[in-house]
Amino acid sequence: MIKLKTRPVFIALFLAGMLVLSGRSPDDPFIEYLQQQLEKYNQNFNSEKAFLMTDRFVYRPGEDLWFKGFVSSVIPAENITNDFFIRLINSKGEPIIYRRYPLVDNETSGHMIIPRSCVPGKYWLIAYTGWMKNQCPQEAFRKEILISKYFERRYQVEVNYDRSFYSPSDTMNALVKIADAQGKPMAQTEFDYVLGTLNKSEVKGEGITDVKGKCRINCIIPANDDLLMLSFDIKNRKTPGTYAHVIPVITKNISVSVFPEGGRLVKGIRSKVAFRSVDRYNLPERIKGIITDMDGEFIDSLKTGDNGMGYIEFTPLSESSLLKIVSPEALENVIAFPPAMDSGIIIRFNGLSGNEALFEVRSNYNRQISTYWTAVKNQKMIWAKQVSFRESSTVKIPLINQKSGIIQVNVFDEQHHVVAERSFAYESQYGILNVSMERHVYKTRQRVSVLVDCPKTLMNKDLTLSVSLSKLAHNAFDRDLNSIVQVTGCDQTGVQPDSDDLALLTSGFSELDWAEVLDQTPVKTPYVQLDGLSGVVYDKKENISPHAKVRITHFPNFRLYETQTDENGSFRVSFGSDIIDYRFLNIDAYDATGKVNLNTKIDYSYVQKLADFTENQPENSEMSKIKDLVRYGEPDLVYFLRYGPGKFREKKTDTHKKYDPYQYSKYTDIMDIIQDIKPYRLSEDRIIFTEPLRSNTDTTVMIDEAIIVINGSLKGNKIGALKNILPSDITNINISTSAIDVHKYTPLNFKGVIEITTIQGTGRYRQSSSPAAPGIISAAEKQFYSPDYSIETSYSADNRRTLYWNPKIQYQGNSMLVTFYTSDIKGLFFGHVAGIDDQGNPVEGSFSFEVE
Repeated sequence: MIKLKTRPVFIALFLAGMLVLSGRSPDDPFIEYLQQQLEKYNQNFNSEKAFLMTDRFVYRPGEDLWFKGFVSSVIPAENITNDFFIRLINSKGEPIIYRRYPLVDNETSGHMIIPRSCVPGKYWLIAYTGWMKNQCPQEAFRKEILISKYFERRYQVEVNYDRSFYSPSDTMNALVKIADAQGKPMAQTEFDYVLGTLNKSEVKGEGITDVKGKCRINCIIPANDDLLMLSFDIKNRKTPGTYAHVIPVITKNISVSVFPEGGRLVKGIRSKVAFRSVDRYNLPERIKGIITDMDGEFIDSLKTGDNGMGYIEFTPLSESSLLKIVSPEALENVIAFPPAMDSGIIIRFNGLSGNEALFEVRSNYNRQISTYWTAVKNQKMIWAKQVSFRESSTVKIPLINQKSGIIQVNVFDEQHHVVAERSFAYESQYGILNVSMERHVYKTRQRVSVLVDCPKTLMNKDLTLSVSLSKLAHNAFDRDLNSIVQVTGCDQTGVQPDSDDLALLTSGFSELDWAEVLDQTPVKTPYVQLDGLSGVVYDKKENISPHAKVRITHFPNFRLYETQTDENGSFRVSFGSDIIDYRFLNIDAYDATGKVNLNTKIDYSYVQKLADFTENQPENSEMSKIKDLVRYGEPDLVYFLRYGPGKFREKKTDTHKKYDPYQYSKYTDIMDIIQDIKPYRLSEDRIIFTEPLRSNTDTTVMIDEAIIVINGSLKGNKIGALKNILPSDITNINISTSAIDVHKYTPLNFKGVIEITTIQGTGRYRQSSSPAAPGIISAAEKQFYSPDYSIETSYSADNRRTLYWNPKIQYQGNSMLVTFYTSDIKGLFFGHVAGIDDQGNPVEGSFSFEVE
């Protein structure tokens, strides 16, 4: 998180300089009013952006996930956020990890242990700050990761089609190339292929590759309204495999969106209109069409490219125009254009020239008119000017010293209404780190040297460097640090804007809503600090309890946090510099005297909103399979690289002994069961076993009471955790005073642990064999292991897939040199270096090399 702490006098000088450089003048009262309103808006609704960099995106259960969190913002000092939240959720939306990390110098770093109990599948890492809880959930950082045993892909299958798109009844002539993992052609390799949809096979065949690993297949494209796939089943005793490709077939399930440049059409003015055509899976579709007026008179023709996007330029002469799709045939879609206005203003973006963005403005008013132009990036006005013209004019927006990003241009008319809007992407070389290597091919256990040229603005900052096996670390669908920081706001269309102008034009992306900025009656509540944990305390009659005492216990390190409610019964607790696992929090509330127990209700509204906006589709849904096919090349996400064939096997039966409903039926209270198993006494609602200490010579600080674990989840050390558990629901109780059993749940030396399994937890309880709690406390202290083979000797296998990870590399001079050693793993490795400089701008670079 970058906080630009600038004194007011410097701010005034800076703004004055911007007025001169941008062509703005203090004599433009409306422009000054826009600037003031935007600054006022930013005071109430400034935003932060979070980014989570990980060493890779594919992990085995029990492996370390190394991360670095960045936050970029320019907000008032009193609203600086200290909390960085990380959530790992499974495909059902269930939280696996939910932690809070403190931000130090706008960054945080550490590692997580992927629980050994994780079921193979897709998971999502979500990151956000306390301040971002005010923003819409779509702005939270999301990254899809895969967790399971991964295997090396035995083959590479490439398909070259003879056409960009096929229609039903066309003949498909495809060249199939099969190679091994190293890219060597696989000669005389037999395979079966199936052409069909997810649910139906249309065409089947077989083939065998030649000496170059190639084979041609020919078949007729069947008539089908759904997506077609070409699947291969490669026959090999040792390394069989199944691979799939999407066939570029035009279907009838097409949706077409229309985007006039600037947002509107005006009669008699030639305008640019963009189109985006997609199928029901949001994949691009190629179409051809004609533009007509309402009487059917031909105006122009249209076709989209392979990306489903295209545009035309035409002059609307009537109020309405229509797009009639003529290809694919039998698709009787008619799309209406937005109505053309009788009079108005249109703008056109004519590209970049040097350090300027060129715009053309036209009107049909037949008189001199005045307009007001603004350019905004990341909710900051970077340029504004009053432009007067008659019929047409050229407007140049200076971009000197501007960093990469998406810039939104708005035009206001004489009545101060927004009449045109256009966003464009500006790519600057600033922020791109130059990374060089001495060579690009290495042997196993060989030294690698990486040289990074750094800008001066990184003098007081650090960089993060990660090097991992490319197929486990690099995914073309993941957004990088630059793309996260460049874009602010929610894109309600669901399309992520990128640097391609046509893609940006057809995304409907709008960073700033000027109507909301200028509205004197805000429709949303100003943002407030939302760090820590908040909630409400109420009594048994559900009346709020003002001035009640609240105590929160974090069991991994047995930290206590105390506060009290205000007159509305609300409270908030901040965690300072501690790492907090929300799964191990115990919350107690008492009245002002501290004698009466009260109830608490924690505010998890933002977490619920995140769940509503996160993709949590069942693994067998068609949409999920299609996304997996496009993203990873497999519709079932069960390929050898990441999951292996074992996922299709039947799950092993539960080894827990059969539930006996009469086992504890003679008891009326669970406390009696515990007393019979191991005698205890109560002390302030805590269970203390009466047997002697483990060792009279043990100098370790011992906590007398026992902790309580229910269905594998640590519930604290108070008997209130046993409330509402019926003896007849208990399937097993295990009581241990062994330090090993206690340390499975906490590093503290409690006297014992009471493990209870109920009928509700039977079958789903899988206790991790590695302690969870110590990983929380030592997350910031554990160092990544990277051997130095110049001084070390090892005869055991080195199977490191992440060769190097360092979240805090500082440079001296103008560059930094990083060295590390390769492992015994061969293949292509991907390196990623990223950071944010002292001006809040992202810097980033990447490199790759081969190990053979």
